[in-house]
Amino acid sequence: NLEVFRTFMPFTRIRRTLNNFSSPLYALAYLLRSRKDLDLKAHKYSNQEIGLIEELIHSAKIDISDDTQLITVLSSVHQKDILRFLSQYHKRDITDRFTSLSPYMCTLNELQIDGEALNRLGYHEKKIGTVKRILLDQVHSQKIRNDREILSGFVKDNPALFR
Repeated sequence: NLEVFRTFMPFTRIRRTLNNFSSPLYALAYLLRSRKDLDLKAHKYSNQEIGLIEELIHSAKIDISDDTQLITVLSSVHQKDILRFLSQYHKRDITDRFTSLSPYMCTLNELQIDGEALNRLGYHEKKIGTVKRILLDQVHSQKIRNDREILSGFVKDNPALFR
């Protein structure tokens, strides 16, 4: 929506920015990355588009040489868009890094251990969420793989970490 772009900058910069990105939403995220006043609803963007733009803005602020930060932002339902955006934003293809780090990319719901398994290991209700968040951090920092046996063993071997 060109009207939104005009709100934020002169036309020549808009054209140049649009030419650098394969999607107007990527260009908008680039233009808005340092702004605090994001009212995209007023410009008729859907909740899904707003969620994507917010994730793209967040991803622009990370250090892509830091594997943990890259894994964390790419562990998203918008993974392909974020990967494409970051490649365009940094003007270099990061697909090879994505491929090598992909075994560590997952969301909380994609962890290969569920609440029932954690319940059997002695964790209940509210504590299960805490345990899963700690496990997700361990996976994102490449300390353990997202594998049912490995996650279960890690929980058994490190009870102090989950108190």
